Amino acid sequence: MSSESLLSSKYKFSFDPSIVELNSDADTSDFDCGKSDINEFIQTKEAVKFHEYRLGHTRLVYDNETLAAFFTLAPYSFQSDAYDGSETQYAEKLQNEDDLPPAVPSRLLGQIGVDRQYQDVGLGKYLMRYIIADTLERDQSIPFRFIVLHAHEDVVDFYKKFGFVESNSGKDNSWENTIMFLDLEEYR
Repeated sequence: MSSESLLSSKYKFSFDPSIVELNSDADTSDFDCGKSDINEFIQTKEAVKFHEYRLGHTRLVYDNETLAAFFTLAPYSFQSDAYDGSETQYAEKLQNEDDLPPAVPSRLLGQIGVDRQYQDVGLGKYLMRYIIADTLERDQSIPFRFIVLHAHEDVVDFYKKFGFVESNSGKDNSWENTIMFLDLEEYR
């Protein structure tokens, strides 16, 4: 599936999102997505530290001068024992390969937040499609098999709409989030 087709859906928002790399001068203090842990990550400049230490890259999504959303992506090694192959037909094929490494190259969607005033207009849907398309494009130089995330319980169904499945390892005990992954073979 091409990047253009992933992003070609109609959305309810009426602006052209501008997506830029986070820098230390960005004013993120007014951002509020309704989730304190996500707000804290972007408001306290923790995202800037992640960038400086090369732990993840955060992109800010603007409607003109207003911060509408953000997301953070990082490299990740998805442990093959985190799935049993029953989650998707592709994971089943992968699980049955004896000569594959125990860690599979993946991309972590570490954070994503849409400001309250931009929720329920399709911006989150647009960003998920953007992230999938961006990952598929980068796959030409850096192979990624999965996109992995740790979902708050109230958004698990949202991610399922894009093909994410719950890992058989279930909850991430440190945050009580659900570990989910998207096998990118579904989009190839």
